[in-house]
Amino acid sequence: MKKHMKWAIPALILFFLLFGLRVYGAYQNEREGAMVRAAVAERQAAEINAEVGRLQSRADCNLLWMKYKNAQLDKQIAELEGNFAPTPIEPSCSGYATSSTDH
Repeated sequence: MKKHMKWAIPALILFFLLFGLRVYGAYQNEREGAMVRAAVAERQAAEINAEVGRLQSRADCNLLWMKYKNAQLDKQIAELEGNFAPTPIEPSCSGYATSSTDH
């Protein structure tokens, strides 16, 4: 019986050591995978934020051009009524897409 105990304790220690290394390896693999997924998500978020910025700039520019066109119409109406209206200042931004009906 003592002969079996002599090998059982080192065998159990070896078993738990190997089991612990396997668990640690799985943890490291999951950690590395999570870091890769986080880096990909961060890059995608940056791309989305850049696109949002571009779209916001385009929307802001379109709003300025719409206000400019409205001010031009207000000036024309005022002149037809014999009144004075200030000349609107054309926006400095580009990117406003006029429709084919705007002339």
